[in-house]
Amino acid sequence: MKKISIIIPCYNSAVNIPDTSVELLKLKNDIEAKGLAVEFVMVEDGSTDSTMQELLGFKEQIPELVKIIQLAGNWGSYNALLAGCNYATGDACVQLHIDLQDPPEHIPEMIDYWLKGNKLVIGQRVKREEDFLYLITAGLYHWLIKKFALPYIPEGGYDLILFDREICNHIVRMNETNTNLVYLMSWLRYPYIAIPIVRRKRVKGESGWTFSKRVKLAIDSFVSFSYFPVRVVTFFALISILLFFTATCALLVLNSFDLKIWLLSLVSMAILVSLSIVAEYLWRALEATRKRPPFVVYKEY
Repeated sequence: MKKISIIIPCYNSAVNIPDTSVELLKLKNDIEAKGLAVEFVMVEDGSTDSTMQELLGFKEQIPELVKIIQLAGNWGSYNALLAGCNYATGDACVQLHIDLQDPPEHIPEMIDYWLKGNKLVIGQRVKREEDFLYLITAGLYHWLIKKFALPYIPEGGYDLILFDREICNHIVRMNETNTNLVYLMSWLRYPYIAIPIVRRKRVKGESGWTFSKRVKLAIDSFVSFSYFPVRVVTFFALISILLFFTATCALLVLNSFDLKIWLLSLVSMAILVSLSIVAEYLWRALEATRKRPPFVVYKEY
């Protein structure tokens, strides 16, 4: 019998787990009705609230179907997903967020596409029930990724994703850090099916995606999948050279001290921006050569 692994990263999610447990039990029945087995791989990502206790309570309801992976500290959502990939045993895996902002009722439809032979099924966000500022920043992020890094991904972004065991094995073998894992699955260039979903407004709890984490994710995504930042450095260098010669000619004619200061400031800014971009690549290259694990498992239940 084929099995579906539902991988759910959990961080400070105690308030969400009771309601989510009800939805997961419904999802279990829907999957089993298709003649498939199911397992829930709950990855506890170093929470500081009672998330672990709530997860153990959920496991007591269906102990044979729930696997809890407790990480040693907080490693981040995508590293938690990678941990789930390492411990999942299904023929296909689904990432689902514990807050259910991406509706789990789409998962049976995604499974149907997988049963027809599609190895990658994406829940494409066509609408978001979120505040205006988040809509603007998220929309800009996904547009930039599609424009300059991964042109073949669907518009609007996605996190609800079903991926075949074959893709899961690729992801586990690569074992990458500092990356957007769902975009890494798309980077593999498997043909995909995109189904439209509406991302719900968060009802309970607070998102663990702080502003600093979002900024890091944006930088990681570009550094992982795009040469565009390096090309920006080259562009700055060429523009700086052009301005230098232009300003030099102007200085010879005008003998203007102010123009000289302006030129030095512009070139200095270009150098600083260029060095910061190159440093981002160098730092990630250094981390890759160290081969430190992207997560550490404290205990398995």
